[in-house]
Amino acid sequence: MEPVLIHHRADRRQLGDLMPQRLGVIAGQGTLALELMADAPAKLDALLVCTGGGGMVAGCALAVEGTSPGTQVWAVEPEGSDDTLRSLQSGTRQGNPPGGSALCDALLSPMPGAMTFAVNQPRLAGGLVVSDAEVLAAIASVHPAIEVLHSRFGPEPDAWSGLADSGGHAGLVLGPAVAGWTALDLAAETLEVRVDGIVVKRGQGNPGGPILRLLQWLADTGARWDGGLRAGQVVTTGSWTGKDLVRHGQTAAVTFAHCGVVRLG
Repeated sequence: MEPVLIHHRADRRQLGDLMPQRLGVIAGQGTLALELMADAPAKLDALLVCTGGGGMVAGCALAVEGTSPGTQVWAVEPEGSDDTLRSLQSGTRQGNPPGGSALCDALLSPMPGAMTFAVNQPRLAGGLVVSDAEVLAAIASVHPAIEVLHSRFGPEPDAWSGLADSGGHAGLVLGPAVAGWTALDLAAETLEVRVDGIVVKRGQGNPGGPILRLLQWLADTGARWDGGLRAGQVVTTGSWTGKDLVRHGQTAAVTFAHCGVVRLG
């Protein structure tokens, strides 16, 4: 039982464990621009690239320069960490103050790399800054949800059987969209699980930690697995309560303190 987040806009992000100062990494990151331009039905007017240390946007700028010279390339940075934009404006590398966006912390490099800035300065059309509010606007809606698992064992005879059941996703039942969810403290959100009207479990928050921090991790890590999050995808936050056996013919309902109710059966 969990809230889920539905994306209507998503982006690729520079991975924090890469070294943008290495020429091979810069070139490798530029292949995403080559793939994007190859898939585009027409020539791109502009390409916007999420920017941290500048390696990804540098690779994209080089790829665009060689294959689509009329396409502008823009660096996109989180508000408060717009070191590339300020460096382009001043002509010299500028650093970021401590802190920065809690949602885009994979893009909080302290300063553009010397090599990446040398590539970017003559090639980028400029920089754009995105606020946390605009990042949150990429989430179309939040819903309470019940995940239905395939069960092969019923009441689990051992831990391995329970693990097998947990790996069998059968479906996701969504409740109504939650109004004003950005103002809620989801870490403190409480919930109650009922089966046939009887309370079987109560819980609070996600054991994995802050929801938005988990989503940000997924966006960064997902870029390695499958090219990042895409528009229209449903992203679950993981179970808040673990699993409970609901037999055929029974009904289940989960009531969140502020996120509404979702029912099954």
